[in-house]
Amino acid sequence: MEEYKRPNFSVSLEPVGEVLCFGDVVRQTGSLKSYAGFSVAGGTIEYTISRTCMVASKTGWWNSWYENVTAGSTVSDNQGNFEILFPAERPVYTGIHPEEYKDLYKAHYTIRVRAVDPQGEVHETQISVPVGDILLDLNIELPKGESFDGRLIIDKDRVKSVLVRGTTLNGTPYSFQGDWIVTDAEGKEISKGQFTSNEPVAFDFGALPSGDYEMTARTEYRGREIDTK
Repeated sequence: MEEYKRPNFSVSLEPVGEVLCFGDVVRQTGSLKSYAGFSVAGGTIEYTISRTCMVASKTGWWNSWYENVTAGSTVSDNQGNFEILFPAERPVYTGIHPEEYKDLYKAHYTIRVRAVDPQGEVHETQISVPVGDILLDLNIELPKGESFDGRLIIDKDRVKSVLVRGTTLNGTPYSFQGDWIVTDAEGKEISKGQFTSNEPVAFDFGALPSGDYEMTARTEYRGREIDTK
């Protein structure tokens, strides 16, 4: 039986907090720490970067493919910290039937790290970094109802407020402002207003006659409009 050797250090990667779009430089930071609480200086960091690219179809689904991006190495500094920099270049779809797709892309970068301390001990970790043309995820949350013919049927008297959920592409809640509008089946404006993501918007659907309605929430981020219905 192989003798158990207690590890002397760990390697960690910090989640990228900023919202990234194609053309940005991704700055991935990390650190080496000993289990005694000391920084590990002079550790060798070998990394590989790959990505899963996605392009939006005109019918509402996403086609995906895998790409290797780059590889390299760096060294931890006197505080045990290191960083990996790389440009997030916009993908190009080269598959069949390009006319079936929109000019709309997103990607999930996977950064894999192999850390070796000066004594030769090895540890590995990885992290995913989302990047896209659409920088935020926007969703309107309503009470649960029944789906019929592509529509959501709910008891209008139960809806006194609506929540516009906003997150970054990695699911982290993100606060921003935008506009909402409610239209009837003929597209006529019924009501409109402004929202702050992740905060309830007061709206009493019970005051409306029964019927088909559509609610749209929109915001703009870095020059690109993002909406949901």
